[in-house]
Parts: sequence; C-alpha cells; structure tokens
Amino acid sequence: MFVVPMMLSNILQSLFGTINNVYLGQMIGVDALAAVSVFFPAMFFFVSFVMGLGSGAGVLIGQAWGAGEPAKVKQIAGTTLSIALLLGGLIAVLGGVFSRELLTALATPANILDAAAGYARIMMITMPLTFAYILLSLQMRGVGDTVTPLASLAASTTLGLVLTPVFIRGWLGAPVLGVASAAWASAISTLTTLAWLHLHLRRRKHPLAIDAAFLRGMLPDAKLLRAVLRLGIPAAIGMIVMSLAEMVLIGLVAIGYLFSRVLMGFFITDPAVIEVAQHSLHIVLWSSVLFGISITFSSAMRASGTVWMPLAISAFAIAAIEVPAATWLSRSIGLDGVWLAYPITFAAMMLLQMSYYLVVWRKRTVHRMI
Repeated sequence: MFVVPMMLSNILQSLFGTINNVYLGQMIGVDALAAVSVFFPAMFFFVSFVMGLGSGAGVLIGQAWGAGEPAKVKQIAGTTLSIALLLGGLIAVLGGVFSRELLTALATPANILDAAAGYARIMMITMPLTFAYILLSLQMRGVGDTVTPLASLAASTTLGLVLTPVFIRGWLGAPVLGVASAAWASAISTLTTLAWLHLHLRRRKHPLAIDAAFLRGMLPDAKLLRAVLRLGIPAAIGMIVMSLAEMVLIGLVAIGYLFSRVLMGFFITDPAVIEVAQHSLHIVLWSSVLFGISITFSSAMRASGTVWMPLAISAFAIAAIEVPAATWLSRSIGLDGVWLAYPITFAAMMLLQMSYYLVVWRKRTVHRMI
C-alpha cells in the first residue's frame, strides 16, 4: 500500500496538466496552449527547488519517524515549510510585479505575450499555496503515508478539471478568464485541498498535523536546515538536469503506439504537424521505461543520503552523451536524430546508475543523518 498510491499520484498529476492543455488547445486555440507552455521552464525551476527541499526533508523525517521521535518530525517539517513559504512569498511578490519582464526574457512571441504574462502572474502570486501543498505531500510520504496525498491529489485534480472549462466559457455566471483559467482553477483547488488537509490531519492526529508543536518547529533550526539543504539541493539540481531530457510520461507508453495520432489530435489539428509528432512519439516513447528504471536506482541511493553521485551521472549523460548524440545524429539523418538521442541517453543513464548502485552503493553502510 506504499508504492501503488505513489504511482497513482504521479498518473493523476500528469493527467491534470494534460487535460488542462486539452481544454486550452481545443476550447481557446493553439495560441493559448503556447502561452501556457512558454512559462513551463520557469515553473519547473521553481517547483524543482521545493521538491528538492521536500525530498531532503522526507529522508530526515523518515529517519526521525523510524527512530520514534515525533517531535523531531514536526521540527523538520516546520523548518522546511518556513523556508518554502519564504521562498514562495518572494516569488509571489516579484512575479506579481515582473511577470511580463520574465516572459520577455524567455523570448515569448509578441502575439502571446499578454496572455502568457497573465497566466504566469497568477501562477507566481499563488506560489506559496503550491509550495505548501507539494511540500506537505512529500513530508507525509516520509512517515509512510501515501494514501492521504493520493486522496488529496484526487480531490484537487477533480476540482481543478471542473473549474478550468467553467472559467474558459464563463458557465454558471463565472467570469471568462481565458488562458488564466487554468491558473485560477489550480489556485482554487490547491487552497481548498490545503484547507481539507489541515482539518483531516488534525482529526486523525496525524504526525504532521499543524498544531502548537508544529508551529514551534516553524522557527527555523539552522542545523536541520543545513541537513535538509545538503540532501535537497542536489535532488533539485537533478530534477532540473532531468528536465533537459524531457521525460515522456510512462503511463502513455502502453497506448502511445496504438493511439498516437488520436493522442496528438487532442492538442493540435494540423495534419502535417500531427504526422511529425506521431513519428517522434514512435521513436521516443519506449525509452521512458529505461528512464524509469534509472530513476528507481538513483532515488534509492538519494534516500540514504548519497545525492551527488546520482546527480553527477545524470549530468554526465546529458552533457557527454545526449547533446553530442543529438548534434551528430541530426546532421546525419535530420530531425529524427534529435529524438534518437533520447533513448540512447536513457539507456546509458540506466546502465550507469545501475552499475554504481550494484558495484559501489550496496557495499556501503547507511548511517543516520540527524
């Protein structure tokens, strides 16, 4: 009952973004989809950092929980939440003022700049909510609870997917919000879910319920914070490095080959573009299985505090294998060469992570870090 809810959570998370993109592409148009997509690199960067914090905190929380120290659990969780909220608040202030400048720096085309800036502004202003939700979900897994994050994500996803088309069309008297519909739907669903989680965790007397002890733990502890950052920063950097490989959703592998034309048709309608996209999916989809195996090995090592070597292996695969392979193959066989670089890289990454895990890591003694 630990792994399955995590898998379902990943599927739901991917499903939310995918269906929201379908709404935007089909109900507004391709420019709306482009306006949302252009903010993705910045959003992924922000989320990567807080997920790195959450991963580091989750390892320490797991050790404290296993040692029977619930007070230490709350202290770690509180310290990490304080830093995440401070960072989220800074992004909210700067994003509210400079969202247009950020999108301009990202080379956003002029015809979608206004829509993209409006979407990005809402996403950044509500970043503290996003950070709190992500962090709390990761911390709950640290105490062995994967069911509550799944239930909260299911509720949040359902509410968000209902609200997005309501705001796009202005149904039931709602304002017509255009491209920003997805951002507002996400913010409302996240806030609602956080309120439910607070009540639910208090009622269950959950070890991560926000009570007086938790609030005291929100006064940052420098020693704990250093331990969290030591584990979390490499994990965050690793996520950013991995994003360069543009992972294809594992959940679509099984159906991708059979329904790739229909799948791409949800997002785009130009037959020529669909043909190119379908062909590209055929080249890349299967290799996401290799990438998933690589992530399994690297995650196991990070959970014990071995964080830099998995990161170094990933960075090496991107810099020394993927980029040269894509460059050389694209010159030799054209666009297909760029896509072929992905399975080559994922295969190399899997072999390198697995080799280090089996030859080196398994022979080490795992020590407590707090």
